[in-house]
Amino acid sequence: MINNDFLSLTQDNFDSIKDNFNKLEASYLIKKQEGIIEAMKNDKLNLYSEDMDLLFEAEKVSESLKEDLIKDYSRSRIISENKIAKLIGSIASKQNRTYLTYDELNSIFSKGENTIKEMTNILNNHFSKLNNSQIQDLTSLISSNHSKIFNSSKRAKFSNTEEIRLLASNLKSKGLIKNYRLQMMDSIVRFYPL
Repeated sequence: MINNDFLSLTQDNFDSIKDNFNKLEASYLIKKQEGIIEAMKNDKLNLYSEDMDLLFEAEKVSESLKEDLIKDYSRSRIISENKIAKLIGSIASKQNRTYLTYDELNSIFSKGENTIKEMTNILNNHFSKLNNSQIQDLTSLISSNHSKIFNSSKRAKFSNTEEIRLLASNLKSKGLIKNYRLQMMDSIVRFYPL
């Protein structure tokens, strides 16, 4: 019935599958994933955290749906749950997403579940929404080397990557560092603090 699309996406159908067919509710939601957000907005479907977790954990569910579910229905979980913070951090780092608040970003960075590259990309994406103090706090949370960027007695250096060059450019444009330079045949980016 699920594979043949005989069941429409309704709360009654979802509850019936959940109550009567062990573990098939995930298959039902995955099959109907294109209509989930619309059904929830129209009050035809209500998913609890454990139901959403089925979707978050499924490889066949689009990142777009996962992101919409978190953004629209589970914002508080970004701060309170490591796996949700990691998931939204991973998604937000891949595209120019700017909807996260400072508290949500702080939670993602503090939990340290995402890679340095992901956190750097997230920070670069949200730069225009943050004040200087927030930028310094988040930058320092990325890694111990990143925390040296603002230390006047240090000159932090990083491998020359696109996200590091963009971070350096962003920090300089905000007046948070004096300058940055490419060194050692352009393989290193060195930061010069104020």
